[in-house]
Amino acid sequence: MLVRIFSLLLFLVFAVNVNAQVNDAQNLTKDVNRVGFVKGSTGMDDMSAELNIKVPDNAVIGNTRLRLLKVNSPSTFVILAKGSVW
Repeated sequence: MLVRIFSLLLFLVFAVNVNAQVNDAQNLTKDVNRVGFVKGSTGMDDMSAELNIKVPDNAVIGNTRLRLLKVNSPSTFVILAKGSVW
């Protein structure tokens, strides 16, 4: 899977899980990943942030969620602290 996002200023993380929980320690340590940072893009240029996501060999078949969070600055990442809901 390739995630490609265009924006003026962004910091993205994604959380993929089967148990639909975002706030537990397992998901915060294993599922939340930084995709990238793009500054000054018009959305019509070739600037992008991308990340290849490898599906684990032992992945369980079933429904799962992919969540993208776009924030205005890396300091906003604090909303993913343990116990937060997003």
